[in-house]
Amino acid sequence: MKYAIGIDLGGTKIEGVLIDEKGRIKKKVRVPTEANKSKKKIIGNIATVVKALLRKGVVGVGIGTPGFVVKGKLTLIKNVPKLMGVNLAKEVSKATKIKNVVVANDANCFALAENKFGAGKKTKNMLGVIIGTGFGMGIIIDGKIYAGSKGGAGEIGHMTKSPTGPYCTCGKRGHLEAFASGPAIVKRYDKIGGAITDPDPAKIFKSKEIKAKKIVDNTLDIISITFANLISSFDPQMIVVGGGVSNINFYSEIRKRVKKYVFDDLYTGVRIVKNKLGDSSGVLGAAALVLD
Repeated sequence: MKYAIGIDLGGTKIEGVLIDEKGRIKKKVRVPTEANKSKKKIIGNIATVVKALLRKGVVGVGIGTPGFVVKGKLTLIKNVPKLMGVNLAKEVSKATKIKNVVVANDANCFALAENKFGAGKKTKNMLGVIIGTGFGMGIIIDGKIYAGSKGGAGEIGHMTKSPTGPYCTCGKRGHLEAFASGPAIVKRYDKIGGAITDPDPAKIFKSKEIKAKKIVDNTLDIISITFANLISSFDPQMIVVGGGVSNINFYSEIRKRVKKYVFDDLYTGVRIVKNKLGDSSGVLGAAALVLD
């Protein structure tokens, strides 16, 4: 039996799992990232997790991280800035004495996990779209991650929806993420004077308030148009949706609207579904990086 170690590197925690080749989790370990400390300390924390999970039959370590990754090097990572420019694959390999270490963007890990073990298990070409704090995407072509030349493929949250729209967290104006991410939905609702106390996307979608319905209708249209454009661009078999907003039961309405916006022959057979792996997708996808 082959095993793999998957690491989900975040700004506050490092979570690791040991899985077998069928994606079954055998052991889980979590430690603080300590992102405010030195590069050496953070890499040491990753190595601690790896060593705690190590066993006979492990074929390698996969690491999922926010930002851009090119050949193991982190070219953009805002939540752990001490690792900016670091070749994490080489550093972790050196610290753990494990040769096979692979690093990928966390949205790509989400997509790979759903492709190998989750909702997209029987597909070769699929997209994993994460709608949560941000709006991102992982691309699977012929069963493999497509990351692009700079590791930034799938950054759909930073596509421009409207050049005069609200500012995105990246500082640019009118990006998709500034309209349809979880925080953006709440911000737009508050801006028109919604009355829900402590609003969140789920409350807004459930509300019968006219202002809430207006934001919901607009958000559904934005997401549907985005999905229609993705289908026209990638011709996928499936779009799997993850992130906090994916827990809202909007799928039948999304499918109906997507059909309205996309070429009929391209839409036929495309499935738009909720993820199956939930919070485990990041670490499972990271581990899957080395199982192949």
